[in-house]
Amino acid sequence: MSVKFDKDNFKASGMSFVDDLARMAGGAANVASTMRQQIQEDIKTRVEEIAQRMDLVPRQDLDDANTRITALTEIVKDLEDRLSALEDTKPKTAAKKTAKKKTTTKKTKKS
Repeated sequence: MSVKFDKDNFKASGMSFVDDLARMAGGAANVASTMRQQIQEDIKTRVEEIAQRMDLVPRQDLDDANTRITALTEIVKDLEDRLSALEDTKPKTAAKKTAKKKTTTKKTKKS
């Protein structure tokens, strides 16, 4: 039995082997990528569950609260300034009124 060497058949089978090898490598890369994504999702889910058990606050909620606190702090400061301005003007008039009442009461008691 003699085996004949056929160049065309060898090229075709060689290319077929390379194609098969490339498909297997691509499939393996796809499987690895899918596994990586699944592992990332599993880790993220577990970390979120742990965070919920620990009563941790999501970052977005913390940022929103800090923004509100900053705005309210400014409002409080403004109100304190306004109150201080009102107190600066009121004690003078209030002191005059109490002084008048005291003199009036003293006059009434003497009579």
